[in-house]
Amino acid sequence: MERRRKIALGWAVAVTVVLLAGAAVVGFALTGSSGPAAAGPGACSSGPGPRQVTVYFDSDVEMRAAAEKLRGDERIADLDSETRGEAWQRFKVIFADQSVLVELVRPESLPSAVWVVPADEISPEELTKRLVDELPAADDVVPTPCPMPTTGSSAPPTVPS
Repeated sequence: MERRRKIALGWAVAVTVVLLAGAAVVGFALTGSSGPAAAGPGACSSGPGPRQVTVYFDSDVEMRAAAEKLRGDERIADLDSETRGEAWQRFKVIFADQSVLVELVRPESLPSAVWVVPADEISPEELTKRLVDELPAADDVVPTPCPMPTTGSSAPPTVPS
């Protein structure tokens, strides 16, 4: 009976750790830690609510193609992008104090992304709808609020060089 309890406890711990790692990846991708603060100066100063659009991709190739397509688009005031490798480096900085989580998450589980700040003529919600139709390779397109400052700055954590 004691052996069964140990096995059950071991499985419970393993499942909990896996669930926490999955929640961290989803949270990293969908929360204020989802990328650079607005892609340009002043983008976060327009009040509450979404002020940028985040477009997630399963591959860097798809992300780069979309970023290139969107550069110069008059509906977009500013644009920034992040490869999976860059997302992985930022993830390790953000979760540096949670070594078990960093060990469990694989770089390939993080998406590459493009962040766009809509021009004044179009709302983030409207741009989101249009990008869903125009970027079929996108895994997800969501209007996102500017990240909350965590270090006295609106910039995301940076990776030391």
